[in-house]
Amino acid sequence: MNDFNYFNYFTEIEEYFWRKRGAHLLVSPLDWAILETWQKSGIPLPAVLKGIDRAFESYSRSRRAAGGRGRILAARDHFWRNTEHIMGWDIRHDGFGVVLSPELPQFLRRHLRPAVQDFLEASGMSLGEFNGFLFHPGGAKVLKTVQGVLDLRRDDLAYSWAVLRDFGNMSSPTALFTLDQALKAGASGPHLMAAFGPGFSAYFLAVQL
Repeated sequence: MNDFNYFNYFTEIEEYFWRKRGAHLLVSPLDWAILETWQKSGIPLPAVLKGIDRAFESYSRSRRAAGGRGRILAARDHFWRNTEHIMGWDIRHDGFGVVLSPELPQFLRRHLRPAVQDFLEASGMSLGEFNGFLFHPGGAKVLKTVQGVLDLRRDDLAYSWAVLRDFGNMSSPTALFTLDQALKAGASGPHLMAAFGPGFSAYFLAVQL
């Protein structure tokens, strides 16, 4: 594929997403790395655009079924310094390379609970008041580690496990897929959402469904 078509693949997807979303949102380098794996795997551009259509249609259906439910109660992000080797990207001459260390589960075992506790204390909330947990399913080891660290049952992360089984880890949108699963299932009450990103970083959201 020549240089023009190579970059056209990415810009077409990015601009199409902007048009569907109705706003110019930055696509993260980690998302671009995933797009590159699609491009290298030979996934046609029309198939990707059709997938975006289906994702937005599914989201719209779930919002209509939920009657517009969903209210943000609190939000916070947490960044750990000098953790680029845990998760990030490697910018090479042929594109973005994803950095994902096998140390991640061990890192979460040591550092996740204090970060969650900081978020809860700053928000005046406690772990026990949530009806459910919608965590970014970054892999089976990640979800098992989250369960152990936060003393949760597998059922507490049922929506995360379902998304991992059906779709895998899709980077940033994956956390929203867990929310979509919860809305479709009729979940209600306060839920704790969390996503993980490069840096290493974590993003927490308390939502009322």
